[in-house]
Amino acid sequence: MGRRAGLCIFLAIAGLGASSLPALAKGAGVFEATPRSVPVRVPSGYRAVWQDDRLNPHRGPRTAQGDAQMAGVWTDQVPMRLAPPTAPRFLCLGIYDTSEAARPTVRLLRDMGLPVSRGIGRRGGRPVEVIYAGPFDDPGALSRAEARLAHAGFHDLEYRK
Repeated sequence: MGRRAGLCIFLAIAGLGASSLPALAKGAGVFEATPRSVPVRVPSGYRAVWQDDRLNPHRGPRTAQGDAQMAGVWTDQVPMRLAPPTAPRFLCLGIYDTSEAARPTVRLLRDMGLPVSRGIGRRGGRPVEVIYAGPFDDPGALSRAEARLAHAGFHDLEYRK
């Protein structure tokens, strides 16, 4: 029995019509389609068992952003394994209450020829600005920047990815 015939039998058993048949991907021999959601009806005399959204028809769609987040944590092998940790690329220099308070640090980093990145966050419900040196492409550049910053008076540096 061919794949398409097997799929037709599966769709018939699942109660889906021929309009649910996916198109055959060109040359790959792989079926691609977005499955149609089948509404779940609880017969009279029964009650729904799950209330935790496991029957949600929108539970499975993926996004590029979600795929990128998964790739940062899990491998693409079967079975999936934790991805090796990536090396830090930034040095956190300080957290400031205002942009004005962060300006001298930003100016000093630029004068030293180091790349500057900023982050916005919240601390105790109030907005703060986080100043980073980086990103650095290799561990050697990161450690050289750390040594230069320590020489400039920044001793409590934290690594960030």
